[in-house]
Amino acid sequence: CVADCIPDRIALIDSHATRTWKDYEDRAARLAGALDRAGVRPGSKIGLLMHNSNAYLESHFAAFKLGASPINVNYRYREQELAYLLDNADAEVLVYHDAYREVIADVAPSLPRLKILVEAPLDGKAGDPPSGVLRYDTVLETNAPLPRRKQSADDLYILYTGGTTGLPKGVMFRNGATCKHLAQGYRM
Repeated sequence: CVADCIPDRIALIDSHATRTWKDYEDRAARLAGALDRAGVRPGSKIGLLMHNSNAYLESHFAAFKLGASPINVNYRYREQELAYLLDNADAEVLVYHDAYREVIADVAPSLPRLKILVEAPLDGKAGDPPSGVLRYDTVLETNAPLPRRKQSADDLYILYTGGTTGLPKGVMFRNGATCKHLAQGYRM
């Protein structure tokens, strides 16, 4: 693990915080631990309705730590597109930036498979989320890290297309094959 080899080197930087590899590993493991204790299992789908940020990368990594499938959700989607994608993906968890609180409040009741909502601050200043929604920073502060597990090459990453020729469609990638191609360098 990179966090073991270079724990104090910078891994993530956004406009609100800088994280070392040790911090990145710990924060993702804490989110994974919370989701595991809430019943999220390998193969579960975790939607990420977020801008590029440390919290997005930590949430993405947390999904992989669980053996769950992270799903990037286009933050430009409106209610109908968002509801369709989360339903089609069988999402059980949604981690979202607080800027999308209103659209989530409108959409979440129509998604019976969506069990867990986690709200992260977009501007770095955490406020109180709505009732029944977990506050991202509180989840990290109050949960123990999930112990590391051996990753499976068959863990899935799901990428939804933009839906320019119809409704968005999920494309599944086996994580092992993706890592192998990245390690070899992309060849056309």
